[in-house]
Amino acid sequence: SRKRVWFTTDEKGMGIFKDGNLKMFTTADGLTSNTTHSIIEDRLGRIWLSTADNGILMYDGKTFLPYTIEKGCLTLVGFNFGVWL
Repeated sequence: SRKRVWFTTDEKGMGIFKDGNLKMFTTADGLTSNTTHSIIEDRLGRIWLSTADNGILMYDGKTFLPYTIEKGCLTLVGFNFGVWL
């Protein structure tokens, strides 16, 4: 999307490759887990991703906003094996 590649990792967070540069995001940047799974960009350019047992996150380009079961996310089933939004 927009000449960039987003990717998830097992225990290393998520990353973006853009303009020949690599940037990684971890719990230090606001992720709820460094093990990330599915990822998708919505039509508004927001990035949605799932983490290992710590809910779904939305990234608006500046901050990560977690959506957990405790915060009203109805279910996390299926998101780790294909994005369901």
